[in-house]
Amino acid sequence: MKTVIFGTGQYYRKRASQIANIQEVQICAFLDNNPDLSGKTIQDIPVFRPDVLSQIEFDCIVLMSIYADEMRRQLLALGIQESKIMFWQEFRAKWYHGTITLIPDAEEMCRQNKKVLIATIDLKYDGSSLAAVYAAKALKRLGYPVVIAAPEGNPVFIEEYVKEGVTFAICPAFPYLYQEEIAWVQKFDAVIVNVFPMLPCAFEISRIGSVMWWIHEVREAYECISAEFRRYLETGIDERVDILAVSRMAADNLNQVFPDRMCKIMPFGIPDEAEEQSVNPRGEKLVFAMIGPVCPRKAQKEFVTAVSMFAKEEIDSIEFWMIGRILEMDYYEEVKRMSQNYVQIKFMGEKTRGELQKIFAKIDVLVCPSLEETMSITMVEGMMHRKICITTDMTGIAEYMQDGKNGYVCQAGNSKNLYEVMKWVKDHYGELDDVREAARKTYEKYFTLEKFAERLEQEITSGMCLHTDQKGMESYGRGEDHHNVFAAISSGKGK
Repeated sequence: MKTVIFGTGQYYRKRASQIANIQEVQICAFLDNNPDLSGKTIQDIPVFRPDVLSQIEFDCIVLMSIYADEMRRQLLALGIQESKIMFWQEFRAKWYHGTITLIPDAEEMCRQNKKVLIATIDLKYDGSSLAAVYAAKALKRLGYPVVIAAPEGNPVFIEEYVKEGVTFAICPAFPYLYQEEIAWVQKFDAVIVNVFPMLPCAFEISRIGSVMWWIHEVREAYECISAEFRRYLETGIDERVDILAVSRMAADNLNQVFPDRMCKIMPFGIPDEAEEQSVNPRGEKLVFAMIGPVCPRKAQKEFVTAVSMFAKEEIDSIEFWMIGRILEMDYYEEVKRMSQNYVQIKFMGEKTRGELQKIFAKIDVLVCPSLEETMSITMVEGMMHRKICITTDMTGIAEYMQDGKNGYVCQAGNSKNLYEVMKWVKDHYGELDDVREAARKTYEKYFTLEKFAERLEQEITSGMCLHTDQKGMESYGRGEDHHNVFAAISSGKGK
């Protein structure tokens, strides 16, 4: 298959080896909108501007970018047939379906009773992946064997949680399901589909049984991926899909897409890892920290702007930490330029959960300046650790905040208001023991792993069994010579 790759950046480079392993695929050209790349080569393959596609003979174009829908619209405007355009996930599923790799090898577990599958998107150090891990831990405490399945994952993330007893399955076809994936899913007694980008998975599983679909997404996430899933959106979601949202904000966002579907609210829970910590004594530097990927929605620019409002005699007694991976390089570079005159601002990079737990002991005030955040695991962790927590009014955790009682809420996007709250906390830091204890009590009331396990079990036991429907199974035939799914698991090879 003569294939054109549209996008040559980090998104493509992270997945290049998966394409190279497909013998049937021949990359005949690259496309990129960066004029500096036009005329150059990548691995001896030429790079073109999209407007010269008429000169190239190809079978399909694969969109390799987080801005895939913008690329799709650009190609359609150039007269490219939509049938020749493929999103990366569709392309990967076409060639890798039937490949299911358990980590660690846990085939025996798939024969136990009360098995639960949690299907989620790419595993990494983000809120949705951690929510899936904590759901698995909560259910395991109740005796349910659990597997978290995802199309790909950060090896460090997977290794960290395998050591803690979590079982993963790498299923490159997800969120799309071919007959092999359906056969494997049927081995489980209940299925939780995590996050909106797993919509095709929830849709297909609902054709053979009940499924719980757990929603976390901010509003902009729907704009980014709705084009890829438009046929599912047009068809609608079966009533056998039990939709739950991590917060009221997450539910409202989903209702923009499916206005007629009710969402129950089911917040996550996290393990209690708090240790007795002394409050930072007067005279030592206070640490204000924000945790999350560097991108506009997380509002690092607003955070730095608020920091710049402190007087010099005040700022010298504070450190400001930004912890998290770089999600958007241009935005990161802008934040770095804004911060260059402030030695008090420190960029800490991405941390494992183990590393982050050690860092929490050094944080005094946790700040979430997000422009939108349906729920924040880091804020819940802050409450668990009895930290002073500052969030915005555009976060799901704000629903649990009583301003000045168990934390502080400022206006999203308002750097001056954020500065005012941070300054007030700094000036009164030694007087806030009641706020710290109230934050801890909020965690204990709503967000412990035990409370989470109760919520999950109630959903699972209220009719979520995966009842196989032979008629539904017959609809999955795709003209392929399908093989036994556990042969695919053992081989770990794609098509």
